[in-house]
This record gives sequence, structure tokens and C-alpha cells, in this order.
Amino acid sequence: KKFGTTAIKFDGTGDYLTVPSIPNFDNYSAYCIEMWVNTSATYGYLLHNKRPGTIGDNQNAGMRLSVGNIRDGDDPGKVVWIETMYAGSDHTVTSSSRVDDGEWHHIAATRGTQNNPVKLYIDGVHETSGTTANQNFDSSRPLYIGRSTADDDYFTGYIEEIRISDDTNRYTTD
Repeated sequence: KKFGTTAIKFDGTGDYLTVPSIPNFDNYSAYCIEMWVNTSATYGYLLHNKRPGTIGDNQNAGMRLSVGNIRDGDDPGKVVWIETMYAGSDHTVTSSSRVDDGEWHHIAATRGTQNNPVKLYIDGVHETSGTTANQNFDSSRPLYIGRSTADDDYFTGYIEEIRISDDTNRYTTD
């Protein structure tokens, strides 16, 4: 437990949380997603929000934050943010440092309004920025914490102090 006496423990075999909808995060809203994470696992979803469908049908769009690039099977232990666009094109942002050492790490992903890149911060340090991103949360779909929307790739470890806000001013310097 990083702070206080509680943290959410995910055992990698079916534990997850859902947020039914995120009504304030549509229309290309700016956002900041942050949390403390403690894991020894090289892969696992931290957050996932996606419209159902298949690539190319203008429905398969969404966002995911994970340890390791689960979809492509690379970048083990690194923090990966992927925005999947309607037509199947992606914007991927990957940290340079690993977080799978069994220690607590602060993760933050920020994005301004439409056409602004996602920035990743690990332990308060700006590590990387992506290309211009255009995807929103699907405010009509649940946000999954600790697994994918497909009911797989469960996270193993602890998550604490999850905050999703429309305030990107918290992290303004590189």
C-alpha cells in the first residue's frame, strides 16, 4: 500500500473494476489519467475503454493503458498507451522505463483537446509524447480497470489512487 491502509489487489485471474460510463469525457475533451501501480508482471491491462466491432467497420475505436504492449506482444514491463482509431490506425505511446520491478510507480497520461498528443509521465518525469491523437473515451461504454473489454489479459499487482480528470495542468513541464 503506497498511501494509507488500502490498495486494490488484482490477482490476474478475474479481478477487475468498471466505471459504467464517463459522460464528461467526450467531444475530444482534455484529460489526465493517473494512478500508482505496483507489479512484477510484464503484461496486463490497467485501463481499457472500447466500442465493440471489428477493425475497419467504424466501430472498433478505443483507448487502453497497459503494462506491456499486449496486442503486439512487445515492450514487456513498459507502460503503453494506445488509441485505436475507427479505421484501425493507432497512436501508440510507450514509456522508456519499466514498471514491473515490484516497486510503486506513479503513472500519468495526459492529453489536451483534439489534435494534441498523449504524454506519458512515470514517477513524475515526462518520458515521451505520442503523435497527434484524435480518439475519445466512448462515454456510452464502461471503462474497465484491471482487464480488457474482451474479458482477458487481467492485471496482476496493485493499483492505488486512480484519478481521471479533465485537468491536464497538473503536468505542464517536460
